[in-house]
Amino acid sequence: MNEEIFPNGKNRVPGPGRLLQIAREEKNLRPEDIAYEIRLTPSQVLALDEDDYSKMPEETYVRGYLRNYARLVGVPENDILMAFARLIRTKDTIPTPVSMPAESETNKKSRVVWLVAVASIVAVIVLSAVWVLVPYDELPLADSSSGPPVVDEKPGLEEVPVGTSTLNLDKSAVDPGLNVLPVSPANEQEVASEIKAKSEISASVKSANIAQTIEATNTSNDQNNTGSGVLLINYSKDSWTDVRDANGRKLLYRTVKAGEKIALAGELPISLFFGFAQGVNVKFNGKPIDIPAHTRGVFARFTVGEAVNQ
Repeated sequence: MNEEIFPNGKNRVPGPGRLLQIAREEKNLRPEDIAYEIRLTPSQVLALDEDDYSKMPEETYVRGYLRNYARLVGVPENDILMAFARLIRTKDTIPTPVSMPAESETNKKSRVVWLVAVASIVAVIVLSAVWVLVPYDELPLADSSSGPPVVDEKPGLEEVPVGTSTLNLDKSAVDPGLNVLPVSPANEQEVASEIKAKSEISASVKSANIAQTIEATNTSNDQNNTGSGVLLINYSKDSWTDVRDANGRKLLYRTVKAGEKIALAGELPISLFFGFAQGVNVKFNGKPIDIPAHTRGVFARFTVGEAVNQ
């Protein structure tokens, strides 16, 4: 007999599984009969009878299983849910031992901190002694009278006075393989025209590149926009809802109350699960979804928008 045992060890109150098992046996129903009606396996029904929820999904799903089980065997749903709440509350109140840090670990940390502090003090003393004892006259200083300053000059080039139209080049210092032309006003105009033309070409190329980048960005945004969809869900009854997009991101994950209207958008395809499908109405991109076609028992599970990714 599976019963809930309270911490004081004196009062024994039947758990929800025991209450359902008694009602099932009074109606001469087998676990297989219950499993067929509420879309579970016989082993899961036996686990509910034994209040063994270790292999069950989340607590919300377990509440739905117990509610459907109670409806089938004629037990008030509130009695079963209250018994389940007492069972969960009793398990949550079991104290958890708190491990205290060992004294040896604390001493070890203190010793490490002390060693680091001593090492830092010794390092400061050594650096201060070196700074005081090393004479300044041993440090190498630049002698301004030892010679002329070194100037990084390019060979073969001389300064040209401002305003002159020709360069006074030393022919012996110029590589004979180079084709050196005298600079004249006509050559200066040709060079300026060539520089201006190159600048205009560079500006036009940059403008074309910017236009191509903007066009590619707009095309990418248009493609991304085609991979999303909009859901509109109306609730006439309370229902647990789990909605996730193509990346597994949870768009909606809770029990939604009757009367709520929820709009969701996400990357396709989008998967949906409802714990009480009879109380839900769904539209995808303005078109209604046939919920009964995806309903099994009181649950419904289906995916929308799969054709977008094909």
